Amino acid sequence: MKSLFRAGLRRPTDSVVGVDLSPEMADEARRRSPEADFRVGDAYALPVDGGVRGVPGGQGFHELAEPELALAEARRVLVPGGRIVLSGHEWEALVIDSVHPALTREIVRARASAITAPRAARGFRRLLAGSGVREVSVEGVVGFLDREAYWLEGAVFG
Repeated sequence: MKSLFRAGLRRPTDSVVGVDLSPEMADEARRRSPEADFRVGDAYALPVDGGVRGVPGGQGFHELAEPELALAEARRVLVPGGRIVLSGHEWEALVIDSVHPALTREIVRARASAITAPRAARGFRRLLAGSGVREVSVEGVVGFLDREAYWLEGAVFG
């Protein structure tokens, strides 16, 4: 939930609705954040009627075959003046400090090959502008993740 505050998508008084394709992931999210409302659904047909101030589009956009449709759906549920924040890795520019660079390079390539759109992040500006979003800004962020930082973002770190 901290990342929603940082993105300016959530105020302390707002309720949170999370959506995931997987019932198991929705159950795990409910366990971790019982104050939020997690629903099973997908990005092309959000189980929300509208009235949403902010839509975060994280790593999910890398897995979408038709991101334009998902973006149109996000715009459907937004209130006027609402915000959409897209974030994701640029898999071809991912830099990992490793004592095993050749192995790390192969792992990154294998993961990128398994993703529907590993280069989605580089097209976010074009995607947003092409959908009619009036104000588009792009921010490149360099991050260094350790176990604690990765966990705080809500990901499971093996």
